[in-house]
This record gives sequence, structure tokens and C-alpha cells, in this order.
Amino acid sequence: MSNFKAATILPKMSKLTWLQGSASDLTHDLQLMLLIQPNCPGCHMHAIPLANELMKSKRDFDIYCVSTAFEDFEYNTEEAARLLLFSGKHVGVAKAQLGEIAKHVPTMPFAYDVVVPTEIATKELKDMALEASKNSARKQMEGERSPGLLEQHLSKAGYEVIPLYIAEYFWTVNAMGTPTWVLHKSNGEILDRRFGQVTEIELLGWIENIGNR
Repeated sequence: MSNFKAATILPKMSKLTWLQGSASDLTHDLQLMLLIQPNCPGCHMHAIPLANELMKSKRDFDIYCVSTAFEDFEYNTEEAARLLLFSGKHVGVAKAQLGEIAKHVPTMPFAYDVVVPTEIATKELKDMALEASKNSARKQMEGERSPGLLEQHLSKAGYEVIPLYIAEYFWTVNAMGTPTWVLHKSNGEILDRRFGQVTEIELLGWIENIGNR
């Protein structure tokens, strides 16, 4: 059995590199973070347009976006995030599938994740990424292998399974990929997370349900 426990508190927002707006723009107790990657077509096609729509209307929560990197590190960079924001251009797979010019540019406060090379990351950060990676594997392999065999395999995994770079916000929220929506309080307390494509009705229903607990 796994003893994995996902983090319950986000890192301080001051650690993020704010490219548009800042943490001071987030004034509500309830806050919605959208995790994207520049090299994620689904983020551009579905998540960013939805986030922009939510920005147009007054809500009882704040919304902001964090560009992260858990793969394709040559494309999911701070430079690529800036290219999207300030030039409205795609990179990598997103460029190949959707064209160079972005139809949807984030309008909300926007930051770049704390991304550090694994080789110089702290032990605490590497341990967090390792355990989150193992937990992600458990979710992906659920029903495909017996829990005992899977845990036996995972028990042998070490730092070598961690990517070349560690994105602190991505791994702290135990994200499965991008886009991931994270609902949290202004003090950083993580309430819930949701991965993948979602409609506005589904997202608002999820927020209302979690926010009323």
C-alpha cells in the first residue's frame, strides 16, 4: 500500500515569475489556478479560451494562469510563455497543429512556474517529485496491474525516474498533466485539482461544490 500524501499547501506565489499582472491582483479568498504548457494544444484550444471567458464576468473567485514544464523542456520555457503572451505565437506541437498565430492569448494574471534542473534541486524538491511521479503511475496503471506488483516495482524507483527539470507548482499539486485546474484558498490551501478538458458548466459546478464544503 502507498503512504503517499499530496501536498496541501501551495508554494509562496512570490516564488513565481509573474509575466502579466501579479499576485496582488488576486483579492478573493477562493482562487482558481490554471496550469498550462506552451507546447500543449489542448491548453490553447480549450482551457485558455475558457479561462478568458471566466475573466470577462465578475465571480466570487480569482483566476490566474501558471505556465509550467513537466515534459518537452525545449518548448515549455519561460521564453515560450512570453512569446504566447506578448507576440501571440505558438511553439512546438501547438504550432504544428494549430498554426503559429494563437487565437487565444491569456488575459488573466500569468506567471511562469519555478522550474529548476533536477541535478541542482534540493532533496526535498526531488523527494516530492519522486513521490508525485509514483502516485501518477499508480493512477495510470490502476486496474492494469495488481497493487502488490505495482508497489514492488515502484519501490525500486529512484531519482532516475524524475524528469531533467522539476516544476515546483506542477509537482506540488500532484498534477497528471496539462491543462490542470487547481482550486485553492488565498492562504495557499489546496482544495482540489482537476485535469483535462472541461466545459464552463462543469468547471463552475465543480468550483461551487468544492467551495461550499
